[in-house]
Formats: sequence, structure tokens, C-alpha cells
Amino acid sequence: MKYFILIPFLLALGASPLKAKLLNKTVATVNHKMLFLSQISRTKTEIKNSNLPDSLRDILYKNKNLLKNNRLLLDYLITRQLLLNKIKKHNLAVSPSEVNSYVEKIRSNYKLTIKQFKHLLKEKKIDYSQYKKFIKIKLEINQFLRQFISPKVQISQTEVQNYIFKAGTKLPKLKAQYNLLHAITENKTAPSSDFTPWVKLTYPQMSRKLRLFVKKLKKLKKPQTIKIANQYHLVKIQSITKIPGEKYKSIFNKAKARLFDRKFKLALQSWIKKEKRASKIKIFL
Repeated sequence: MKYFILIPFLLALGASPLKAKLLNKTVATVNHKMLFLSQISRTKTEIKNSNLPDSLRDILYKNKNLLKNNRLLLDYLITRQLLLNKIKKHNLAVSPSEVNSYVEKIRSNYKLTIKQFKHLLKEKKIDYSQYKKFIKIKLEINQFLRQFISPKVQISQTEVQNYIFKAGTKLPKLKAQYNLLHAITENKTAPSSDFTPWVKLTYPQMSRKLRLFVKKLKKLKKPQTIKIANQYHLVKIQSITKIPGEKYKSIFNKAKARLFDRKFKLALQSWIKKEKRASKIKIFL
């Protein structure tokens, strides 16, 4: 990507006619698509209003002060334009009905009428049509990210476990689930040959009392007898499966989500870097 610095950026604008003229100045071109000084000014206003949705800004520019760094702000606009170009190329534009449906879902979450919702936006200095425009861009960018960036992120179970270990968190032990061959008799001394046939019993199918007894057994080939109430249960451990409990799943899934976010950001940054190199970008800022 080549940068051509043609004019200095004006930090302060003068009288209104001059200001209007300067705002129409081109600050960059992205594959011949022009970006204007007015877009920088408008984007600053948008950033100040945190109620306007923006997936790209949340992922790549979080905790970065775009309001005080015009170069970084222009980089954001260039990156967004690259994405919008790809969205157009791959025909990923969302329909007005999809936008309306998404906005309706947001409105429903607030439990407001359409009139109340518009009034709420107005109080936050957001025009309703502008809000829908941002929703449209957000949905289109999300669609592009799901189709072209998410598949690049691969996370193995070992990676998540290592990530958890490095974070100093300890995963709970896996729970043992027993699969049994099982039969019931009222005679403790009855030989196993009296039972025809054995019934396969999975862990979820066992009663609570049977589970408690089985946990104390060792994995033996020979059948063993367990008395529960007035019945004798002849059991033979067929297999033992280690499964995660709810706490294990919670810790694992949270760590996997954090790791995914980190790798997703790196994958997106890598894609943007390659896209910039392959594009014709001129900067006049």
C-alpha cells in the first residue's frame, strides 16, 4: 500500500464558507472510492455517541482514542471502506426487512412502543433513519466476518486447556459416567447365568442410589451384586466415560470465548493487512 501525502491536515477551521469548502476536501481514496474530511468530522460525532452500533470499532479500535488521533481515525474509515467494498463484491447486503426486524428486536427488548423508541433515540441525539443505517452496516459487516474471518479461527481443546493453565485457573476434575450391564433379582446367590439377557444401562438411566453404589466399584470383569431396598442388582461395568461437569464447562467455554476473540482479532488484522497491500490507497492527510 502506497501513501501519498499531498496536503497538511487542518486542525482548525475558519469561517463557515471556508469550513464548508474544506469539509468537501478528499482525505483519502480507497480503490478510487473517495473519503472526505466531512466524514472524519461526522465520524467523531458518531464515536461520541456510544449508542450507535459499530462491530468493527468494537473489535479493532477498542480502548483507542480515535477522537484525538486523526490518522488512526482515517485508518478506521479506510478499513471500513475495504470491508464495505468486499460486502458489495460478495453481495452480502442485508435487506430493509432484515434491518427492520433487527431494530424491532432491540425495541422489544426495551419494551417500548415505536413512538417511545424514537423519542428515546431523539433524547440521545440519534436520528431514527441514521440509527437504521448503522444497523444495516453492522449486520453486513457481521455477515462478512462470519463468512470470511471466523472460519480462519481454529481452536483445539489442548489450546484452551493451556490457556486456562497459563491464566492460573484450575479446571475441576472430569466426572466419571458408568455404562453397565445390569440385571435385577431377589436372590443374592443367583448365578449370572439365570439372567437372560443383560440390560445395558447408561449413567443417565440409573437411579440416584445406583449411581452412588456404582461409583464405589472398581472396573472389574466379574459381575457384582448391590442391594437396593429389597432387590439385588447384578451389575457389570462395561465402560467408564469421563465427562465435564457444569463448572468445568463454564470455565472451559469462557476461556474458549476469550481465546476465540483474541485469535479472531489477529485473523482480521492479518486479512486487513493483506487487503491494504492489494488495494490502491492514497492518503492526503
